[in-house]
Amino acid sequence: MVQNAPTPALTQGQITDVLGYSLSQKEIENCLKTTEHLTPKVGKFWQAADAQPGIYIVTVGKVRLLDSQGELITTLNAGASFGESTLFPDRSFQPYSARASVNLKLSYLPGETLLPLIQKHPEIREYLHQVALKLDSLQKKGEPETAHSSGENLPETNITEYRQPEVKPQKTINKAYFPSPTQRVGHLWQRITRRYPFFAQQSGSDCGAASLVMVARYWGKNFSVNRVRDIANVDRNGASLRGLSAAAESIGFSTRPVKASLDQLAKQKLPAIAHWEGKHYIVVYEITPKQVIIADPAIGQRHLTYPEFKACWTGYT
Repeated sequence: MVQNAPTPALTQGQITDVLGYSLSQKEIENCLKTTEHLTPKVGKFWQAADAQPGIYIVTVGKVRLLDSQGELITTLNAGASFGESTLFPDRSFQPYSARASVNLKLSYLPGETLLPLIQKHPEIREYLHQVALKLDSLQKKGEPETAHSSGENLPETNITEYRQPEVKPQKTINKAYFPSPTQRVGHLWQRITRRYPFFAQQSGSDCGAASLVMVARYWGKNFSVNRVRDIANVDRNGASLRGLSAAAESIGFSTRPVKASLDQLAKQKLPAIAHWEGKHYIVVYEITPKQVIIADPAIGQRHLTYPEFKACWTGYT
């Protein structure tokens, strides 16, 4: 499932934050001594239902927590933790699983270390129980909402946009991972028509995965559609927008929900994945004064007039 690997060492402050309590120096040293450092492979690697008691702390990368239906509950960044519910086997918490992004590194505090601390310090027990309850309540709320910049609350499952990940100049590895785009970004009044990356869907349910493969190729990176399909939890009905968003973030992209008019879309950085005809995904590559250039994974590259585009576009990207 996971491999032991060099991972940034935990600090006393991180342990305090995770446990919600300041331990003695001796207790801190014991935690550090028994901590396991892990590097899971990309994809689902942990399930609460059959997990050993213990807490996982994200030290590098991101973890997506998924409910029993494979839908995204939340995304954890460095410093966050999960697994608290495994310390309370007598409570009926809803099961969930964890999916690793690229370059994820974790520190694992085993139950053998934590349970004596919970028994000794009631404050730790109460804090960890509250953390577990909070995650459980997120699952019971159903579909989360994402606030749009206009103030309008939009269902997260209806909207998703993919953009080039931020690259820090000082990290050579990041530059290598996401090089400059193979095509220039399309702008509103760009007049030169060019061919953009295209990848045909292999089945009727592959449109989302194929669209994400095209966006990745635009930025100079090749990903297997099978890998994207697996990460996005594609089934015979296709990928949910949550699954597609999680897949995009897992391979290094940032995602941001947007509902916009065509004029507003023209001001966004392209390409973007657009929701199409209520049941399909396409890639918007360029918007010119007279047409919209898209790549439909079921058809190919198309040049649509504004009315033709608006007739099929749901307004979500």
